[in-house]
Amino acid sequence: KQDTARFDQLLKTDGSQLPDPFQPVIKTFRKYRKEIHLALTVPYSNGPLEGLNNHIKVLKRVAYGFHSFENFRQRIFLYRGKYFQPGSLPIQAKKSS
Repeated sequence: KQDTARFDQLLKTDGSQLPDPFQPVIKTFRKYRKEIHLALTVPYSNGPLEGLNNHIKVLKRVAYGFHSFENFRQRIFLYRGKYFQPGSLPIQAKKSS
């Protein structure tokens, strides 16, 4: 729910009674409290951009051996669903009777 006040309240509670695997998590949350606050309050994220970068890196590994950069570029656009050729209309699938 992006409730920063509740997050702060939870960090102020004594976490020593929590199981041992949770101790490093609580310590990390306290260390990066300011950054987590910002992530909870701003309306934007770099998640979509990171996803695009990951897709391109995967395609780069798969496309090893492509002879031209233009083929690689078109493959990226095709994979992301943004493929079009200038001056052409989208291709419609034919209905089978």
